[in-house]
Formats: sequence, structure tokens, C-alpha cells
Amino acid sequence: MRIPKRVAVIGAGSMGSQVMWRLAARGAEVIGYDRYAPGHDRGAAGGESRIFRAAHLGEPGYIPLLRLADGLWEQLQAETGRSLRRRSGCLVMAETASPAMRLLLSSSATHGLDHEVLDREEFARRFPQHRLPDGHTAVLDRLGAIIRPEASIQAAAAHAEQLGARLHRYTTVREIAPAAGGGVHDHARHLTHDAHRPARTAITRSRPVPGRS
Repeated sequence: MRIPKRVAVIGAGSMGSQVMWRLAARGAEVIGYDRYAPGHDRGAAGGESRIFRAAHLGEPGYIPLLRLADGLWEQLQAETGRSLRRRSGCLVMAETASPAMRLLLSSSATHGLDHEVLDREEFARRFPQHRLPDGHTAVLDRLGAIIRPEASIQAAAAHAEQLGARLHRYTTVREIAPAAGGGVHDHARHLTHDAHRPARTAITRSRPVPGRS
């Protein structure tokens, strides 16, 4: 895939920080903006933990993306030297006859996921703190892990900066204006960057930017 030479990333949270890292690693000139700073406690990624899982009760089309993400998590930890994720495994329990569980079992088998279907006896032996009701199935997803979200965002953003990205903390983007010939200009509070050098923009914040639908 062709990577634009210059990209502005608005919002350096769980997605934006990773976007900055990967674009900078692939040679793009990256400019990031965040209303606060990476790893703050005002966004959806605030808190001590989040879950990572490959086997889930939803769309199986996500599984190849989750496998790619699994490798990128390992790469981020290796490149930063930080412990950002702990492989713990993940239990998924649902009614055996439910469409969601049937889909999980078939997609896990089709994609060759590292998983284990537990019968009630084995489940009770290994996980006595939980109860598996009659008519339910338990699946152990061995790729499941616990993520440290705030530390991960900070690590990805800092690593992006080490690779040459520029991140403007505590900077609110007020407007995204189309540029002649393609691309956009990003107008932020108290600064307008490189007005004659338009950028492609990746918007990763949860709220709309004024002037954009």
C-alpha cells in the first residue's frame, strides 16, 4: 500500500497513537494533535486494563485483523522494551445452541485459532470459581490477553516520536480545511502548521471536529 508522505493524525489515543507509530515506521512525515496528552484519563482507553481476544462471539472477518494485531502488540513491546500486554487466555461462555457460539466454534476451527473447548468436568476442575450452566459451552482462547491501555498509548506515541513523528499535546484542532490540489490544512488552537504543505488526515477522535460532518 502506498503511504502518503505527510499525514496529520488528530487524536493520539488508542487508535491514533498506533497510527502514528506505524506511519512513522514506514517513513511518513507524521504530525499528531491531542486535546490532552497520550494516556490521559478522559477517553475510552482510560483505566488499568482492557481485553484482547481472537475468539469472540461476533464477526469472524475480524480474525485475520486480530492475528495481525497480535503480532503488532508483540512488536511494540519488543521495540519499546515495555510490558504492555500479558498473555492470560480468555474464557468465552454461551449457550451451546446459540448462533453466536456456533459461529465462534466454526470460525475458530476454520481459522485454526489456538483454542480449547472445555466440557463441564474439565471446566469445573480448572476454573472452580465459575459455574457453567446446563446447555452452555466454554471455550478457552489461548491468544487472550490483558492490555495496559494507558501505558500502551504512551508507549506507541513516544515510539512514534522517536521515529520522527511530531506530537502536539494539549492542542485542539479547530478546523480541517481542504487544500488546493488535494490534501488538507489542519488549523489548531494557537497554531496553523505548514499552511503551504497540505497533509492527508487520519481522524481518530471520538467527537466531531468543528467544520466537519
